[in-house]
This record gives sequence, structure tokens and C-alpha cells, in this order.
Amino acid sequence: MKRTVSVLIILVCATGYIHAQEQTTLSMNLHVVSPEGAFRQNVDRLGVGIQFAGSYRFDRSPFSLGAEFAFHNYGVDSREE
Repeated sequence: MKRTVSVLIILVCATGYIHAQEQTTLSMNLHVVSPEGAFRQNVDRLGVGIQFAGSYRFDRSPFSLGAEFAFHNYGVDSREE
């Protein structure tokens, strides 16, 4: 229970949202991810990740163009053959 609460507190505090200008938005988020389905049979731990996103709204237009990048890691295993 303490671990879950700690993770939630970290997520709330570490999530940032920045308005650089009225036309431009940037954001960065930290994630905690859980494996699902068949993937969960091979991975027995939570993963952590980071996400970056941004968008640009065109002048006098209801349209914007944006991009998003996310990376998640479930840990590292190594073996010798």
C-alpha cells in the first residue's frame, strides 16, 4: 500500500505542463506501466517511462499540428551463452 501511494505522489508531482506561447504547447509526463495479457507472462515487474508532446496551432485557424514521443522500460535482463 505504501509503495502504491508513493508512486502516485511521484506521478502527480513529476507531471509537468508548459504553455510556451498561446500557439505552442509542450508537455512532459512520467509513466508507470503494467504489462498486460501474454506479455505479462514473460515480464513480472512494473515499467517506468517518460513522454514528451508538443503542438503548434496555426494563426487564425482551429487546426494544430502535434507530435508525441514515449519510451517505457521494464528493466534489463542479461544472460551468457
